[in-house]
Amino acid sequence: MECHYLYLFNYITSFSHLANKLNVEPEDTISTVIRHMKENVKQNFEIRDFAALANYSVSRFSELFRAQTGYSPIQYFLQLRIHTARQYLSFSQMNVKQISEELGFNDPYYFSRLFKKQTGKTPLGYRKSGI
Repeated sequence: MECHYLYLFNYITSFSHLANKLNVEPEDTISTVIRHMKENVKQNFEIRDFAALANYSVSRFSELFRAQTGYSPIQYFLQLRIHTARQYLSFSQMNVKQISEELGFNDPYYFSRLFKKQTGKTPLGYRKSGI
């Protein structure tokens, strides 16, 4: 069931932010940033990096991003990273430390706490559940 949720989340996010070809305003900009997030999920970013990519101030970018996605930019990016971590846990033999390093987390304990906060399970608990 959890695997289906992950596929559904990825599927929905891939369509929910498609740009309207007639309108080249914030939707296109936000879609570009989301694509950048997905392509660079293993990198560390600050919100100012995303705002600069979109050519907006941090506050304006945050406002536009939240209006379009329902999440703050950093929240959204962390969800993408946790989604990727779930895939590693489900389909690889990498240990938690390797996964946290692969996803750019400097501290595997922070990664584990964040994972549990987002999913309700520790990374090892998630792997053992076979979801």
